[in-house]
Amino acid sequence: MVISWSWEDCFNVSVLKMSQKVILCRSSIISAIEKLADTFPPPALVGPAQHIGVAYFYCDGRSVTNNLAATVVGSLLRQLTEKMISAVGASSSVLKRYGGNFNSTIEYFHESLEWSFESFTEVYLIIDGLDECWDRASLLRMLCSLGANNIKVLVTSRPEIDICTALRDKPSLGIDDHIMDDIATHVAWAMESEAKLSLIRPELKLEIQKDLIERCGGM
Repeated sequence: MVISWSWEDCFNVSVLKMSQKVILCRSSIISAIEKLADTFPPPALVGPAQHIGVAYFYCDGRSVTNNLAATVVGSLLRQLTEKMISAVGASSSVLKRYGGNFNSTIEYFHESLEWSFESFTEVYLIIDGLDECWDRASLLRMLCSLGANNIKVLVTSRPEIDICTALRDKPSLGIDDHIMDDIATHVAWAMESEAKLSLIRPELKLEIQKDLIERCGGM
């Protein structure tokens, strides 16, 4: 199976390699997800057998507990399960599978994800900030072992060695060169908006801005 993401023929990547996540990138991804959802025709137009599943997780670096691999996969599973009940009408199947037989291991979540894929025509999984996942080795193994043909995955991350190695045969896109203008704009804004920094001599301020941008490495 080829893990990939395709949206309006302009996004076909599995890893966005970044030196550091930036808020602009997260906002852009959320916006892309919302736009993607808007492009899906309602079930009445595509027929009762056509169902799209979309699940998204943001790995917040400020929280270790919420970034465990089982938490990430469990959240994706919960979102797809809710979609199965509300849109696919598979509540009886869900109750039959999970009634009295549920545990919170990543292996169980993985098996359950694969099971949930069968209820959808297409499934899109998005994990933003994989490098912030505390125990990502097991998550990487799970992503690489997904066997369904109707699953597409988008992952964003810093270019950490273990992540690049695990996904080396997947399509990827480095975006450092595309965010430098945004970083320069933010630094200039901060220098002017921060009361203490605004008092710095203009020539020194320009020198500081240049040095910060050169040293940021895309952060």
